[in-house]
Order: sequence, then structure tokens, then C-alpha cells
Amino acid sequence: MRLTILVLALLVGCTPSAKGFGDAAIKLSCQRSEECSKADFDAAFSSQSDCVESLGKDNSKVTDCQAAACDYNPKAAGKCLSGTKKQSCEEFNSNTVSDCENVYSNCNATALTTCLADAGLSFDTGN
Repeated sequence: MRLTILVLALLVGCTPSAKGFGDAAIKLSCQRSEECSKADFDAAFSSQSDCVESLGKDNSKVTDCQAAACDYNPKAAGKCLSGTKKQSCEEFNSNTVSDCENVYSNCNATALTTCLADAGLSFDTGN
């Protein structure tokens, strides 16, 4: 019984909620950016907390819109974060972990665009 509870707790920890994923991705992005592109990081931010605050300003709005308009895949989110942690700096600076592209899927583009616009944000559909 204790082992089952521990395994369930570990699984939950590896598959963040949509909000948890957004917050963790920003924090990780700031950490890896400072580590892998120190000069660019220092030019843009005064500290890790400055980076997290700057990138996180609109994060909750984006996460809310994505949650409302898309399917969230917590397994892909966990793999995205762990893959990003494992990337070399060269990989981090040039590639996105493929699992990161699968965190949100089946998005209703109209609903997502409308939600982001209502929040004062823009969305590039790639068209």
C-alpha cells in the first residue's frame, strides 16, 4: 500500500498540471538561458527572479487560454521538462524538445486566438 501511494505521488510529480507546467517551463527556460547564453541573459535580465517575473507576466493568461481551447497532455509536459533539462547548451539554443510540441494539441484556433486577444495578447497561427 505504501509503495502504491509513493508511486502515485511520483507519477503526479512527473506529470504537472497545465499551470504547473507553464510555471516550471518558465523557470527552467530562465535557468537554461543563463547557463547557455550568459551574455544574452545578462543583457535582458538582472537576475533569475527578474527573468521568471518578466516571462511569467502573461504566462497565466496563455495557460488559461490553452487549457480552455486545447487538449493538455501531462505526460508530454513531463517529458518536455525532463528533455529540456538534459539538452546540451548547443541543443537548447537551437532545438525544442519534440515532446514540448505535444503538450497542447487539438487546439480550437478560433477559441485560442479570441481568448488571447481578449487577454491583450497576440497569437501567430503560422498562416
